[in-house]
Amino acid sequence: MQTEYRERLVGLSKRFAHDIYRVSRDFPKSEMHGSISQIRRAALSIPLNIVEGYSRGPGKSYRNFFQIAYGSAKESEFLLDFALEEGWFDTLRLWIRRSHPQSPIFNVK
Repeated sequence: MQTEYRERLVGLSKRFAHDIYRVSRDFPKSEMHGSISQIRRAALSIPLNIVEGYSRGPGKSYRNFFQIAYGSAKESEFLLDFALEEGWFDTLRLWIRRSHPQSPIFNVK
């Protein structure tokens, strides 16, 4: 059960990072070294920290990596909302909710 959950969580977070890379291609080129770089780093940080956390095993270090992944997910969520408000991607909110319904990435407490 634990392995199945881990694989699903890593898979979802990896898919999310790929989706962010695709969507951010449509952001203004003037944001290449700003918001584009930031949202890509934040999105890729999610699966990287999950994988590193699992590799450390249970304990304080394990929890720390999951807290970092959660922080990166919240950072990604903020940047996605910011991009929507700036008009960089008109259907961004609908796209993210349809692509990742009930995603554990955004629902982990």
